[in-house]
Amino acid sequence: MNNFYFEVYNDQEPLEHINIRTEQEIWRQICESPEYTTDEMLDKFHHSPYDWMHHQDFKKKLLEIYPDFITIYPDIDFNREDIHIRMIPQIEYRQYDEKFDNEMKFLEYIQSEKASTDKRTPINFKILEDGGFKLQEAETNLIKKYQEETYGIKDYKSYRLWTNDKNPIKLDIDNGWNNRGTKWSLHIDNDVCETIGYADIDTIKQFNKLMEIFDSKFRL
Repeated sequence: MNNFYFEVYNDQEPLEHINIRTEQEIWRQICESPEYTTDEMLDKFHHSPYDWMHHQDFKKKLLEIYPDFITIYPDIDFNREDIHIRMIPQIEYRQYDEKFDNEMKFLEYIQSEKASTDKRTPINFKILEDGGFKLQEAETNLIKKYQEETYGIKDYKSYRLWTNDKNPIKLDIDNGWNNRGTKWSLHIDNDVCETIGYADIDTIKQFNKLMEIFDSKFRL
């Protein structure tokens, strides 16, 4: 599957940013078309490949080889002469699509050396506090004695953090007893404090994977 990124714009400003996933080799078809293999076009390409690729109006050829493009935004009149389409690099598209950017950051993360380390790194009090979690003293003091007398947990603590996302989520994590036998339990609420998730976890990687699932850019 191929990903192609486009900006639809008029003579004044950008209008839409589009990610097309298709088996079709759109870029190869554009490059091999007669109008883009002239000596003039080849000279421009060799002079500055990046500028040629990302500042060229491909509207006419794109709509010819991929007519489904029109159905993506039927409200745009692509017949207007002041409407243009250019290809943009992934890094530029990510500025306009927060969810896609988070997905790519997580993919980059799991492919990194840090992910390998995080897989083996257990969450502890310092990691939570360094990450911005705040100790919930009232809740901790209320439950601490019960956790120690019932389950033998002498260092019980409860922490909370609100993420700084477009749609923030509330994260409550504590090291009380749980059914899975892990060190930590993570409770996730939406921005109106309604439960949307819960998991018993041990490691940084498990925590970060949950953040990716819930479309949050927050990571430990």
